[in-house]
Amino acid sequence: MTGTVRPVRMLNNVEVKVMKILIVQCQPEDRAYLAKTMTDHGHDVIEAADGVEALEAAAAHGPDLIISGALMLRMNGFQLIKQIKERTELAAIPFIFFAVPFTGRREIELAYTLGADAYIVKHRPLVDIWPEVEAILRTPRIARAEDETLKDVPIEESQLNGYSLEVVHELERKITALEKAKAEIEQSENLYRVMVENVGDVVWMMDMIFRFIYVSPASTRILQCSMAEALTMTVEELFTPASLKVMGKVLAEELAADEDFSKDLLRSRLVVLEMRRRDGMTFLGEVRITFLRDPEGRAIGMVGVTRDITDRESEMNRQPMISTLV
Repeated sequence: MTGTVRPVRMLNNVEVKVMKILIVQCQPEDRAYLAKTMTDHGHDVIEAADGVEALEAAAAHGPDLIISGALMLRMNGFQLIKQIKERTELAAIPFIFFAVPFTGRREIELAYTLGADAYIVKHRPLVDIWPEVEAILRTPRIARAEDETLKDVPIEESQLNGYSLEVVHELERKITALEKAKAEIEQSENLYRVMVENVGDVVWMMDMIFRFIYVSPASTRILQCSMAEALTMTVEELFTPASLKVMGKVLAEELAADEDFSKDLLRSRLVVLEMRRRDGMTFLGEVRITFLRDPEGRAIGMVGVTRDITDRESEMNRQPMISTLV
């Protein structure tokens, strides 16, 4: 506060004038982040979860700075700053909002109108805001707020309550939109699951060393084993030696093709492989294979669909083979 002689602390061989900073945030992780940020820069911290706790802490400790959230239970940040500015012994304490403006520009304008020194918009992921706080404290409040609608207009409690209701309604709208989006995603996932679980072909995923990550329920019919058993099958158990050689060739060709800058990331290969059921009996499987890729386009696994084509055995002559690029 103005006129306060602050103690000095050495930090990285530099003298730091220690501030007593009151952190007011309803989310424990945000309080912890801000507390660590301030202590890392050599300052002492007092924490509060809402405006009620913060008002008591401010009266008890006389902080040099308050950094507060906006939307909080019991007493929100706007009600808190109104109470702070109405108390002679607390009014001079710099007050910075660190929050997400749920209703847009209006909240920032309201913060300055109530006497805030700044409104720092909270983003994710959180970053070190101390340099910004330092810059704010070095700049006169009027200069900081000259682009804002700063007016010394009395704010009634009913106006703050109205703001709280507006925020609640905005949150309700956002929650409704999120719930709708979630329901649509769940519906899509359910449709996909029903489709995969009821199709006659085996849908599967493997990593780059031929270990199963997922096998669809059709494995019980085609491989004659449970999904759990299919997941434990090795490629040596699943493919005959000739087919395993074909799979190795396909993988080598596709990885080589990946070196081409203009490669088709959605390309697939169709192969016919002699495969083994769990009991050791062999059958011909027609397998369509596509790479799974990371966001950079690198191959990280394979997804495929396997169909039992044993009925075509005579015309295929039971020989594993590779198709052209599909």
